[in-house]
Amino acid sequence: MKQTGKSQRWLARDTGIALPTINALVRGTKTMLTIDQEEKLAKSLGVRPEELYNQGR
Repeated sequence: MKQTGKSQRWLARDTGIALPTINALVRGTKTMLTIDQEEKLAKSLGVRPEELYNQGR
């Protein structure tokens, strides 16, 4: 999200994924996504699904 300048709220609206879920992903308290969620997030952020993981490391 930092690379695209998108907010958590924008991402939740764009993907249809609940804001608390997006927030938990960002905080690291939720680490598993469904395939559907991965695809929606990746498409919204313009990355491949595997790029969603380990971005902070």
